[in-house]
Amino acid sequence: MCIKESLRLYPSVPFFSRTLTTDLVLDDEYTVPAGTNACLVTSIIHRNE
Repeated sequence: MCIKESLRLYPSVPFFSRTLTTDLVLDDEYTVPAGTNACLVTSIIHRNE
């Protein structure tokens, strides 16, 4: 359990990015076009403060 919690707070991969292959519609208001680079920061997602 201690190792899992450490990896949650301090991930070995702090972020990763992908290029969208199709358009992404968010809440029927915003459209992110295909070809856009999207970056996901895992170290931020695993914290609530």
